[in-house]
Amino acid sequence: MSTYGSAKPDANPELANCFVLELDRIKIAAFEKCKIGDKEWSVGQTRTGLDALELQTFSGLQKPTTIRFEKTLRAGGFSDLKQLVDWWNNGSKDRRGGSVTLLDRDGQDVWTIVFENAWVSKCEVPELDARGENPEATFVFEISISKWNFA
Repeated sequence: MSTYGSAKPDANPELANCFVLELDRIKIAAFEKCKIGDKEWSVGQTRTGLDALELQTFSGLQKPTTIRFEKTLRAGGFSDLKQLVDWWNNGSKDRRGGSVTLLDRDGQDVWTIVFENAWVSKCEVPELDARGENPEATFVFEISISKWNFA
């Protein structure tokens, strides 16, 4: 069974070619898919006293961005998700910093995105059927972040 919440997220050979989510410097979970939303800034407009007919535009605040994770659940594959679901249950008041790292086939870091002030904005718990021919389901977890950059 997987051991999460430690320095090494998983002894599972599937850990290669995946995204590793780290919260507060603890590797929490490995995901097969990750989509990082666009980094956008709000745009403001104002009029100056010099020319009342012409609007001046300026950049405002950075809009929150979402990061969407997907993981195919298999038998015994829930051990790393408990901390994420607990975080989701705490609501948007529980803000955390962390990172998302892409690992290559050899388990080496390819790139890392560091984020601050993140909260869980969506958690799609799949319908599970343990008696089906292929007892798998996709768990979707989405966090919203107020600031991110490549490390």
